[in-house]
Amino acid sequence: MRSIRIVSAALLAGAAMAWAGDPMPVAQQNAIVQKYCVSCHTDAEPSGGLSLQQFDAAHAGPAVSAMLLSKVTAGVPLATVKAAASDAGAAAIVARQSRHGAMGAAGIGVPDKATIDAFFQALAAASAGAGTWQVRRGGPAVTATIARELPQTRSSGEAPMYRLTLSCNAETKEREASLTWAPSAANGPMSVVVDGGPPLEYEAMGAVIDLALHPRFRPFQQTLRVSGLFPNETLEFPLAELPADARESLAACDILARSR
Repeated sequence: MRSIRIVSAALLAGAAMAWAGDPMPVAQQNAIVQKYCVSCHTDAEPSGGLSLQQFDAAHAGPAVSAMLLSKVTAGVPLATVKAAASDAGAAAIVARQSRHGAMGAAGIGVPDKATIDAFFQALAAASAGAGTWQVRRGGPAVTATIARELPQTRSSGEAPMYRLTLSCNAETKEREASLTWAPSAANGPMSVVVDGGPPLEYEAMGAVIDLALHPRFRPFQQTLRVSGLFPNETLEFPLAELPADARESLAACDILARSR
């Protein structure tokens, strides 16, 4: 049975005070996620490739925070969300675009505007560094994550975002090489080029694919280029920028090629 924490009304009510002064406390961020997001983003059913059942704002990591922010604002660029704290024009964009975001998808309404504004600013602050590799270790397991934002599209105003997660358990050899995207769960053909080789074609379903499932998948080395899902857009992940020790750990599961 899924375990979803009960959210205190006091935590949610207190969040409305954060916009006027101090950043929203971690406990209030967690309360919002548990009430408005977890029903659609559980471990068992991670809608859009994002599980939030174990979300803790204190340890979520920049890439997860950036992806969550993209979903709840319907793809407003990170820079625009950050500017909204002091720029009325940016604030108007965030307010307009977020009406189409994922916050109300569970059918239980949304928080008041002051709470939403404070929550968005907290996520924007936590997203700092999302575009560089974040490495976590736990026993024999290592996970490396990075998020990259595409340029804002003129037609929709969205700035789509991709998150790449690579993980390896050296003992069990369990591995993950997943690619997720936001804000929308776009479906369709996607092309992935590894180290300048022939394209690997994937059928994107539900905003997540496991790169390692392709029959011609091979360990990465320097670059991973993604195209096709969003019109006229190509994005490249800098595999060469991964720390050497993380690369060696991931090589144990044949995700990355070993350093030469």
